[in-house]
Amino acid sequence: MKDMKITITSLLVPAAILLLAACDVKDPIHDPEPPVKVTVVTEELPALTVKRDSFATSSPRMLLLGRTDDITGVTLATPYFTLSPPSGGEVRADHVYDSITFFARHGGTVWGDTTYMQQIHLYRLRELPPSAPVFNNATVPHEAEPLGSFTFWPGAGRVPPVLRFRLNNADALGREMLAAGSSVMGDAAKFREYLKGLVVMADPSNTCISTLDPSAGGMGITLHWHDGGGTARSCSFVTGAAEDAPYMFMSTVNDPAGTLYSVLQQQTDALPFADAARQGYPDGQAVVYGTGGYMVRMELPDALPGQTEGRTPAKVEIRWHVRQPGWYTTPPVEGEEEEEVKEEMTNTPYPLPAAVRLYETDGDNRVKAAVTDAEGKPVDAILTDASPTYAKDGIYTADITHYYLSRLSRAAGQGMVALLAGVPVDELTASAGLMVMDSLPEIRVHWHEPVEE
Repeated sequence: MKDMKITITSLLVPAAILLLAACDVKDPIHDPEPPVKVTVVTEELPALTVKRDSFATSSPRMLLLGRTDDITGVTLATPYFTLSPPSGGEVRADHVYDSITFFARHGGTVWGDTTYMQQIHLYRLRELPPSAPVFNNATVPHEAEPLGSFTFWPGAGRVPPVLRFRLNNADALGREMLAAGSSVMGDAAKFREYLKGLVVMADPSNTCISTLDPSAGGMGITLHWHDGGGTARSCSFVTGAAEDAPYMFMSTVNDPAGTLYSVLQQQTDALPFADAARQGYPDGQAVVYGTGGYMVRMELPDALPGQTEGRTPAKVEIRWHVRQPGWYTTPPVEGEEEEEVKEEMTNTPYPLPAAVRLYETDGDNRVKAAVTDAEGKPVDAILTDASPTYAKDGIYTADITHYYLSRLSRAAGQGMVALLAGVPVDELTASAGLMVMDSLPEIRVHWHEPVEE
């Protein structure tokens, strides 16, 4: 335990000065009124990495697509979706087919090794996707041959805003769509039953996961043809319609074989922090990775650290220090004139999650209710002291004052309280952020006690 004391001394001032300072905004924790002594006490918390068996990925705001190979093993993200036809379009059997293309609006974020070209393949589904709720381990059969493939460079500034490519193996589908005419192409329910849906799959050689934006027609196929008079025409069948949302989901599969996390075979398993020591993390590590289902379990003490008679808790926080995956520490070499601990970076940048949410849990590591503040809003740990884009390291801080004090008043003497830290469950389909704790999390309590006269 670390016991760091900070004493704040305030003096009485004339009334005139008080009036001048009346507009000052004071920190009630570190600069309280009336003057008190502030003591900050920190204590390390036990931490274990757990892995969820399954989680919902249907009706997503964003879609993840790709493959990564990192400290947790190989992760595949595969989006499935249906399309809706345009309203009022006319497609006739006597029109002449030209081509068919696929497009997907890129979401702007890439996780993983960006030094290699990425290839994706589009397939037609054999069955209509299941309706919501759908979980990350679901799949839908697809045709053996892809309709088309596309290769792109994932480096910063090189990903096109829209991935667009001709479906060279879909000419038969395009002619078939024209032959079906407006009776099918203009009716959303009939078209969905006709096409079933599509799936975009990452090539086994890929090294990145990207976001795709399906909102407001962000993804789809465009049919190109010319009419009897030779006029070029086209229409697009797109995502984003309300009736398509229940049939959109994402399959995410994480295979930890050959890694420290292969011991997590079921949700009740846990990997203690110290048992995950590796190069660059000599004391251990814990991992939050939404796409792979990884969360960190923390045990909170039954009594607040540093509690003594006369002290009043003013603020309770959980803090954890993290390092951006890709950075590792090179230990000092004995015999060198100057021993230094050098930090180097591999070519696998993973933007850290913008926020990490806290959830109550049980002995089976199930995700229960989110920890909330006094207003009933979920408590998110926010990254400080670093940029969330390509931060080398930083500190996440969560204010759990209301939750912890109310929980203690209800459950005093019932033992430790367990919480899970992870990517917010409603963001699992929009973020592949990987967060690695390189030290045990801490609970930090700000105590107030009267100033001795």
